[in-house]
Amino acid sequence: MREFFTPSELDGLDGAPLGEFERRILASSYGPPYRRDFSLAAGPVSFRLDSMLTAETSRRLADLVRLSLGETALAACLLGVLSDLPLGLAFLRNLAFRHPTPPRQRPCFGVLDQAFWHRLWADCADMGRVETICNEHASPHAPLLLLSVDRALSQGRLDGEMAWADGLLALAFHWLDESGLSGRTLRPFIEQYTDAWNYRIWAMRQQGNADVPFLSVHGELRPDVLASAKTERALFAGTVWRSLRSPEHRHTAQDMERDLLGRMTRLNRSDPLGAGLMASYAARQFLEYERLSSRIRQLAGAER
Repeated sequence: MREFFTPSELDGLDGAPLGEFERRILASSYGPPYRRDFSLAAGPVSFRLDSMLTAETSRRLADLVRLSLGETALAACLLGVLSDLPLGLAFLRNLAFRHPTPPRQRPCFGVLDQAFWHRLWADCADMGRVETICNEHASPHAPLLLLSVDRALSQGRLDGEMAWADGLLALAFHWLDESGLSGRTLRPFIEQYTDAWNYRIWAMRQQGNADVPFLSVHGELRPDVLASAKTERALFAGTVWRSLRSPEHRHTAQDMERDLLGRMTRLNRSDPLGAGLMASYAARQFLEYERLSSRIRQLAGAER
């Protein structure tokens, strides 16, 4: 497995100008694919860097998923949620707005692979083709996405998005419940991922959107607390999120997800079935991608 940038190296990259950023990338494990596939390509340096980072991260995570055997396939299940959920939401959102423009390319390492999404975006104006593409995919995620598309078109975008998020996370809980030791290793992370989603909904309800339902699955943020809490202090009391929140820092769902991924990188590597090790590696890869791609987007603005 590759060596990652250390936290201090990432901090240094945050302040580096475009030329220095490119030189440091070339000196890292990203150097060979960048020289091979992107350094001579046309277009701005920031665009080439972003394309390389997306392609290399996607390739490495896809390799990791392919290595999943037996119980360690649960790690792939967790990765599938991290990938399929936002990609499905982007599709539903664009479909509801009748604006079928694919989002900026991101690493695709979920159950629904890159080829599936390419076909779906290409034929999204034809609901018959969308149904065929979903029905042909041998995964429970695909029919769930089709159900969510129907819900979005018949009842509204928000209902479709909630059906997708709720159904996908419920599938993950179902697989973890059936799995034994590896499931117990990974279940807390899926629970806390649902907490971040339910926190988003709680925040929306505090702003007057009382009709937005909470997910049917949950972690430490129980349904009764979510429904009754009027402040963050009351919501987070007695949970891991309360202990992680400093008085001067206001939580956001993105903060919670970033913290979750950070703790996943420190999973116990003595896990005998390997799911913890795989999830730890994947989370570290995913965090590095998010940090580097964020800096590249900043540099792209400066480049223009």
